Amino acid sequence: MSRSTVGVIGHVDHGKTALVRALTGQETDRLPEEKARGISIALGFAHLDEAVDLIDMPGHERFVRTMISGATGIDAVLLVVAANEGVQPQTVEHVEIAGLLGIGRALVAVSKCDLVEPGVAELVAAEALELLERSGLAPLPQAGGVGGGPAMMVAHSPTPSPSRKREGNCGAILTSAVSNQGIAELRQALRALAEHQHSRPADGSTWLPIDRAFAIPGHGPVVTGTLRGAPLSPGDALELLPSRRKVRVRALQVHGAAIMSAQPGQRVAANLRGVELGQLARGMALAAAGALEAADWLTLALRSVPESPALKNGARMRALFGTQEAEARLRLLDRDVLEPGEACFAQLRLASPAAIPAGEHVILRRASPALTLAGGRVLELEAHRLRRHDGAVLDWLELLRDGSPEEVIAAEVTRAGEVGTTVQHLARLTALAPARVEELLQVLPVEVNRAGAVVRQEAAQSRRRLTLRPDPERARADAERATEIADLLQPAGLTPPLPKVLIIDASSHRAVEMLLRDGTLIRAVDRDKGKELLFHRDAIAAARQLLSPLLGAKDDGGILVSEICSALGISRKFCMPLLDHLDTVRFTRRVGDRRVAGQAMREDS
Repeated sequence: MSRSTVGVIGHVDHGKTALVRALTGQETDRLPEEKARGISIALGFAHLDEAVDLIDMPGHERFVRTMISGATGIDAVLLVVAANEGVQPQTVEHVEIAGLLGIGRALVAVSKCDLVEPGVAELVAAEALELLERSGLAPLPQAGGVGGGPAMMVAHSPTPSPSRKREGNCGAILTSAVSNQGIAELRQALRALAEHQHSRPADGSTWLPIDRAFAIPGHGPVVTGTLRGAPLSPGDALELLPSRRKVRVRALQVHGAAIMSAQPGQRVAANLRGVELGQLARGMALAAAGALEAADWLTLALRSVPESPALKNGARMRALFGTQEAEARLRLLDRDVLEPGEACFAQLRLASPAAIPAGEHVILRRASPALTLAGGRVLELEAHRLRRHDGAVLDWLELLRDGSPEEVIAAEVTRAGEVGTTVQHLARLTALAPARVEELLQVLPVEVNRAGAVVRQEAAQSRRRLTLRPDPERARADAERATEIADLLQPAGLTPPLPKVLIIDASSHRAVEMLLRDGTLIRAVDRDKGKELLFHRDAIAAARQLLSPLLGAKDDGGILVSEICSALGISRKFCMPLLDHLDTVRFTRRVGDRRVAGQAMREDS
């Protein structure tokens, strides 16, 4: 049987948790504060047989951000509306968010029907179904037999058309967690949803946004989330984003049972090697090594909420994607104002770099007073700032929005010209695994040249005629550029300029790679922030010389990062990447929040 991940959405105190408990026998409110206050605060998880994963989402307006983190990556929603209250503000906002996330399938359950007369519950059901229709969420067809008996299926229209009758009633199930009215029918509807669930594509790259992190004694850190992109198995090597720390999957579980392979769309618990619990948090993500790059700009196909205020170019807002949240500034590419309910192309300038696959959804919210404003789908994750009101740019974005992977790949290779592009870049642009991109390249008029660049066949043939011999002029220019970069970095010492200041074109990129290969430059990364720096080898040598007596004098007690910063006269911005490099080469060793002498330092001394 196929498996579906269903988000349980709706207004606070409308009985979502009680309904999940009645359906599954499982309690999703696990926190003491939730039990004391009687409302959900965090995401709750349960499962119905092996067919349906249920995510119980908080309904209070203060926890909409938590709701969004749970709703990304799900297959459908179960909208719960209390019969004694009807549609409420968070009912509307939850449905709007589900529509903006591209979730096209919904079930409706009217809860607490034991508190009202049947006629009242039917009116609430009709109201909920109308809300779904306005938001672009179609209620799923229900089998005619599901509606019999006291549960009663309320049809969306009192006089369905003949074609609709053939499909089955699109309706709401009247339920009560107290009397168990409609619970069996709702279980049947959820199982039918799973039976008709299309398998998710599994030819992308692994991406697992983390919604929980905890430790199990004797096993180490565990993270949970909804898997996307590609299957995941024990032993797989991944990167923890945004730090790019290398981790490995020790074991996997689904519903508490060990498995050897998890599929996209499944709720997964992954036991990890190579990382400590203190280095994990909700909002981070696991990804296939090298699959994603952090970017300051995200390019989106955007749609605003019909009842939202008009959005002006340059407006500040909060962007929520995966399980992450970031400050962002809106840049409209085809207009100056986005009116309510309209769609456009836009970019977000993020306050800090983020890594998110193409095709994932983003929700935009106003911080105060809190309000959902718009939502969109990521078109490019590596994009720089694009020209506004530019026909060529808008045509390209339209292709990214509507085109097939083959069309996007062919167009990007053409755009790259004789220089070409890379399989890795094409994989990021299409959210496909590199192996799948290579398969598609076989049926397109392109080829991969000896330098590893993907070019059009005619461009490759032309370039081969022109470059049968090495280009001495280019080699001389690259060598000169390498000398200039080394001369710039050497006096900078332990406070070098950022790499983007140094690498401004293809020649400077080749020059830096040359300096890294010959050991003149050393690449260092702050893994907690994903920041990279390039140090001259003389600066690294000077740092080692300064730190050796300091580390030796501390015996095994170690020294704090603040002490190292003070000794070297630099800030944490430069110190953290430096220490990561020194840890890697075993000159130092991290113990908690301190550094002690590593094996290489002891051997040197």
